[in-house]
Amino acid sequence: MEENLLLKIGILPKYTEISLFLISATLILLFITNSLFREEFFSFFFSRDIGKGLIAFCGFFVGMIFSIYHTFSKRPLKESDKTFMLIFGIVANVIAGICGGFHALKSAKGIWMIFPIFNIGSSVLLVFLWRYKVIKEDAIEDIQAKKIDVVLGVIFVLLIFFISQYIFKNYWAITFSLCTFYSTNLLEASRKIIEKYI
Repeated sequence: MEENLLLKIGILPKYTEISLFLISATLILLFITNSLFREEFFSFFFSRDIGKGLIAFCGFFVGMIFSIYHTFSKRPLKESDKTFMLIFGIVANVIAGICGGFHALKSAKGIWMIFPIFNIGSSVLLVFLWRYKVIKEDAIEDIQAKKIDVVLGVIFVLLIFFISQYIFKNYWAITFSLCTFYSTNLLEASRKIIEKYI
């Protein structure tokens, strides 16, 4: 009952193969094109304890590889695959939430400080819920990605990425959030609209 309530109000995440694939694609684009992202990404993992950071990075990287692999593979997800993919999805969102929150906090004043503080708090809550097994492997839905979703997703993510990074010149975490929001909330709707009118 409590888990259903948390899911309805958007606190518990739900990931699919295609959404994690598009998150992976966004991170790869950021890594290739954005030097500040590379700097803050490595700082997140290795600025304190290199040993623990290396373990966390390996888990994150393996999860990203599984997210890409399972988009094109028909093999059912194993529980271990889901574990690594869940680590990847959560850590990716936590990095963006914390970095984006602290970045916005530098320029926010008065009541507007609520929003970056909320971003940071949401990221901490996400880690807390995962750590205490409220968020579990069933957050990864074993739904085979459709080819049309892969094609549409890549096209729209590239479009959103280009507009955000090069026209509006947004901070990388904003670009990531926009691409992730499309991947997790709007992909299916955009496919249905295109299938209806084309």
